[in-house]
Amino acid sequence: RIHQLGNKRVILNHELASHYDSFMKLLAYQKSILADQSLGLVYYLLIQNRIEEAIARFDAIPREQTSLDIQYDYFAAYLSFYRSDLDAALAVANKYIDHPHLKWREWFDQMRLQIQERAAIQNGERSELASNEDWKMDGQQRVLSGQRANQQSQAAAKLPSLEILDESGQYKLRHRNVSEIDVHYYLMDIELLFTRKPFVQNNDSRLNVIAPNRSERLKLDSGKEVFPLTIPDQLKNRNLVIEVVGGGLIRSTVVYNNALVITLSTTMGQLQVTSQNNRQPLEATYIKVYARHRDGSIRFYKDGYTDLRGKFDYASVSTSDANTAEKFSILILHPEKGAAIREAQVPAPAR
Repeated sequence: RIHQLGNKRVILNHELASHYDSFMKLLAYQKSILADQSLGLVYYLLIQNRIEEAIARFDAIPREQTSLDIQYDYFAAYLSFYRSDLDAALAVANKYIDHPHLKWREWFDQMRLQIQERAAIQNGERSELASNEDWKMDGQQRVLSGQRANQQSQAAAKLPSLEILDESGQYKLRHRNVSEIDVHYYLMDIELLFTRKPFVQNNDSRLNVIAPNRSERLKLDSGKEVFPLTIPDQLKNRNLVIEVVGGGLIRSTVVYNNALVITLSTTMGQLQVTSQNNRQPLEATYIKVYARHRDGSIRFYKDGYTDLRGKFDYASVSTSDANTAEKFSILILHPEKGAAIREAQVPAPAR
């Protein structure tokens, strides 16, 4: 787990926790920490997402006192990403273009590629992650299509009917045999609701509310099958649950207000987040992933932040969960641009 949950940091990867604990005990019995050991400590801080502490520790390491030159340079370039100094990162990476060790050369190559790709995205060029996958046809729309096709008998025609439609962010109510409705608006903590029910979207079983933040009673015109639902001004651009009650029926939908463009590459297990306004990559967007496993269990899988290209690898982990996961539910949360949830199948293993 990258993002801290609660007041106490907990390392959920038991092998990592054991190594970190042993390393800290070793340091505790020394008079001072050696330069090479400080680099190891920087590594442990980084994988716990303790970025400020890692930078402070790294800046205190005298370059001339460490024997780990390439490791030192890699951390210098890596931390330059967090300092938003991409020129410095590129300068270090360029030193290792012809390095004889293949793995190190590949790692520095990745740095250069990320910087180049970010520049291409900012210049309006197409990202290699862009795809034709259409995420507008969500589960709710498919269900609604089936319900409209299933109104055949006279008995059904006499019963009350309510459905909430989402047409490109414009919400409407399709009704029949209902003269009056109560509309309730609930502000929601999307991360909390997602954590409780990662694979339940647009469904009132996700809710755990006491009272709506706003309610209104509306009269319906029996001569018009579709009625527009206008979100109150003070609740616009907020994450909401809209609940409609009328004719003995209750219908609800989740409103994710965001200015995000989310592209998923399900074959690679990666996503990319860009701004809806100017299609610029959104780095440091928080991503939380839950997985449904073959035995039916649903567990936290991984979390982290998008890189400088707005990209995040949501499928790769170093634990056995990667072998049993069969579907992902992914929360995308940006502090200014809003939030969204996507579901994706596990990528097929490479052959």
